[in-house]
Amino acid sequence: MKNNACKHLSIANSKIGEIMICPECGVVHLSLQSISLRLDLNAFAELSKMVAQAQTTIEQVQRSTHEQKSHEAPHIFH
Repeated sequence: MKNNACKHLSIANSKIGEIMICPECGVVHLSLQSISLRLDLNAFAELSKMVAQAQTTIEQVQRSTHEQKSHEAPHIFH
């Protein structure tokens, strides 16, 4: 009988989780605290793009908010 269990290879980790891949079946295993997702390579690539896009948007909003607050702050020195 053949063993079909995935052989996970850790490819990234941080304090919030780990990303592993099974080289044989091409499934990416994303584990974040109490959440675990299995994604095919295309779905993982799309998720990566979506997260990167969201992070870019968050950073733009933060910069804009910071700039707005610095313009509203009273000027003590002339």
